Amino acid sequence: MKKPERRLFVSVACAAALMVCGAVMMHLDKKPDEATFFAMDCPCTAAVYGGEAEQVKERIKALEKLYSSYEEGSELSRLNESGRLELSEETAQLIEKSIELTKKYGGADISAGAVTELWNVTGDEPRVPEQSEIQTALSTVGYENIKISGNECVLENGTQIDVGCDGKGFALDEVKKLLDSEKADCAVVSFGSSTLLYGQKPDKTDFKVAVTDPFDNDNTCLSFTSGRYGMARSHSESAGRQSVSWHSGNQRSSSHYIRWI
Repeated sequence: MKKPERRLFVSVACAAALMVCGAVMMHLDKKPDEATFFAMDCPCTAAVYGGEAEQVKERIKALEKLYSSYEEGSELSRLNESGRLELSEETAQLIEKSIELTKKYGGADISAGAVTELWNVTGDEPRVPEQSEIQTALSTVGYENIKISGNECVLENGTQIDVGCDGKGFALDEVKKLLDSEKADCAVVSFGSSTLLYGQKPDKTDFKVAVTDPFDNDNTCLSFTSGRYGMARSHSESAGRQSVSWHSGNQRSSSHYIRWI
């Protein structure tokens, strides 16, 4: 992506992310502490009641330096380059948990980094790779190629790690820990594709969330109030559509769009 186009994209994306926080917090008299920034190759917004949004920003920026594959010199980038690295506790836990989720549910696999990088979507010259390139890269995919003992990680068979499928969700888990420690009252922290709704709204009512039915956009297939839920939206190039995944306890499903209601 060329620099002028990238700046335009960032401006538009940040505006869209601000709308997410604004839509959730609208009609409330009390004003939150807010921050808008770019991290993990996407726009981020934080609106915090009873806490400091700047601390949220600093925590996310610190995590970006650990496990963003788009950040040159990040811990994960250095692991992909060297094939062996002693990791921080956060990155080691992220990789272990990611493998655990893949074993349990299938689907997304963090070992697909060699495949995802072929499109060069964050570079100056994104492209569509040849089928032969894709097939070669696919031969490196498999969480079995990731060996982790303690905090030491070894990548075998040319495997590259990309945590785009769950890295933002893990970052929001860390943000929740920060908000807990700061005893914040309420917060909405959004990466656009992943959002944390923390606590109750300032008027002491729960956040209400609905997921649009992918087969009928006029109706919802799931709705719930804030609580023990996680949400993340991802893009599927092969399917040519967006999807939303969520979990509650042992339940797991997927759909298209999240609505704030």
